Amino acid sequence: MKQRYYLLNMWCSLIGLFLFTGCIEEFEADLSGDETQILAVEGTIFSDSLCNFYLSQSRELNSESGKYLAITDAKLSVKGSDGSEYPVKNAETDGAYSVQMPKLNAQVEYWLHIEHHGDIYETLPAKPITTEAPDSVVFKQASRKSNVDVLINTKKVENTNTPVYYQWKLDETWEVRPVFSSNWYYDEAKHTAVHVPNLYPVRGWMFGHRKEPFFESTVHYADQQMKNYKLYDIARSDARIFYMYSGLIHQRSISKAEYEYRLACRQASSEMGGLFSPQGITLPTNLRCVNGDKRVIGFVGVAMNECAYRFYIDGNKVLGKEIPLEPELLDSIDPPHEACVSLIHQGYRIYHWFEEKEPPFAESDFILQLHTIWAPEKYFDIRLQGATDEKPEYMP
Repeated sequence: MKQRYYLLNMWCSLIGLFLFTGCIEEFEADLSGDETQILAVEGTIFSDSLCNFYLSQSRELNSESGKYLAITDAKLSVKGSDGSEYPVKNAETDGAYSVQMPKLNAQVEYWLHIEHHGDIYETLPAKPITTEAPDSVVFKQASRKSNVDVLINTKKVENTNTPVYYQWKLDETWEVRPVFSSNWYYDEAKHTAVHVPNLYPVRGWMFGHRKEPFFESTVHYADQQMKNYKLYDIARSDARIFYMYSGLIHQRSISKAEYEYRLACRQASSEMGGLFSPQGITLPTNLRCVNGDKRVIGFVGVAMNECAYRFYIDGNKVLGKEIPLEPELLDSIDPPHEACVSLIHQGYRIYHWFEEKEPPFAESDFILQLHTIWAPEKYFDIRLQGATDEKPEYMP
């Protein structure tokens, strides 16, 4: 839900996009120089969940404080056609408002009500949409030189004549391991290396979250069921799939109106220009000003639930993995104490510390030399890469 300014970042890139829909309002942004303060709203009304709504406002072109301003002084509430009303908590500095919603009634229409500086905005009333869990999520690799594709299969629907519109969000977890292992550290007080078992973690886990959701329609699929639809891919050289990877897919069914809005944002972000271009544009929205003609952009959906599906990719099953070469090590023979301290302060740590025989003249003669090998600490301690050494319970 943390999409603060995602809406406005998408919106700012819209130039020359014309998308017409019959079920939602159209916003035409042929703005004059002093007509740039537009309210932007983003969020979803979820059943039995903590819901977040994000309010921002565009600023004048010559504003020194940036293009966008978080709105923190609006009054929000979620209303239902059965007379119910749920006040939304005031926002803090980031323009995020929250409300804990109870279980929604599938037969009741809900909408977001906003009051700001005497203006009243509302979303179009809508019944909550129920989501079925994915049938499966699998990964496939066409060849040793191919990326790993993540494919989703949706369940069969009862009404095979009506398209289904899906949105997916992604949370990721993957295992990491250190490039080098070592049980040595340099004791500056003792002027020597000390052997300590289990000095660094041998495994760690990192986390990621895709900010922009995936979305698609079943309109071109037989019986409105998606089979082996590619959500995303991972390069075989990506460290996320070297060992063990887990993806958590959050699936939500959305309305045709919200799907068209998301599609417009995606097309605009990759194809168009900026909001304050002289060209006029049209963007779908389910928001409108009910007591005036103020402009407003964004979309607020209504959902009964969201379904999650966790899957795994075993790195041992990935073909042609391109693991980076090991970094160069630093060798030092009989280093004085000052040199060891200098290396420590530069971020190096001991990889090997041992004495070896070095014959100077003849095979019968030898001397002992201290041989040390050093590498940057980040190659020993995976925590310096942002990993945790506490294994999540869902990871193998």
